[in-house]
This record gives sequence, C-alpha cells and structure tokens, in this order.
Amino acid sequence: MMIKLSPKSPNFCVFRRKKAKYSAPSLQTRALFTKDIKDGDTMPRELTERDLSLLKKMAPECETLTCNGSGLPFRSLIPPVSNHFSTDQGDFQRRIRTLTRDDLEYLVSLIREGQESLGCVPLDHISILIDQVAREIGAGSAAEVLEIYEMSRACDE
Repeated sequence: MMIKLSPKSPNFCVFRRKKAKYSAPSLQTRALFTKDIKDGDTMPRELTERDLSLLKKMAPECETLTCNGSGLPFRSLIPPVSNHFSTDQGDFQRRIRTLTRDDLEYLVSLIREGQESLGCVPLDHISILIDQVAREIGAGSAAEVLEIYEMSRACDE
C-alpha cells in the first residue's frame, strides 16, 4: 500500500492498496476526539517508562524532556522526534523505522485514544509515519491514523 498526501490540501489522500479494507475510527474514538477538540484540551499526559524508552529509541540524543521552544515538558512522542530531533524527511524515516511492530501498535493505540498528538507534525513526516504503520500493521490502521491527523488539522483552519 502506498499513501500519498498532497501538501496543497491536507484533506486530500490517495490510497493504493491490495486487498486492504478501510477501517474507519470507531464512533467512540471520534466522539472522544471531537470532545477534546471542542473542549480545547491539549491531550496532556505524563510520559510513561515505555514512552521514554520509545523516545530514546527514536532519538537517542534526547537529554531533556522539555521543548526548547515552549519550555514545556514533552507530552507526546512523534512531535518532538519530528520537530526537535529529525533533520529532514530521511532522518525522520530512519527514526520511525527503529520502531518494532509492537511499538507502532502501542503508538497507534495512543493516537486512537487521543493521547498522542499529531497536530504539529509536518505533512511529509505524517506520510512517512502512515506508510510505516501500513507496512507493519496494515492499511486499516494507517487510514485511521490519517483520518485522525486530518481531524486534528481541521482545528488549525
């Protein structure tokens, strides 16, 4: 499966898949996500030991858990790896590929629960993440991550 996203329109996507079924987010997931958006929640959470080990796996040079720009502690994994540690698309891809299938399933579960933010991740990095999710977990999960990303970007418009 190959997913292409157009930077001109964050809501545009093309799916090419073989025998893959689209699995939309559950109504419960949508309701929780929509509630968070409406209430203005920023999905704050404390990073767990597992989160910290994944962050170290993707960004071994990470020495502090604080965002240099805002001065606030990291509350997600993908945004800091994308925005603070990756130097370009290839570097981000290399970092995402260090994750095992189990690691990716854990991240996707956090995304589904609204605990992992994707809102400030650049479109080209989301495309890399979605391709890796499709490769390791499946097209349905990749499509779900894309839809959640698009819903999070709707708040920016």
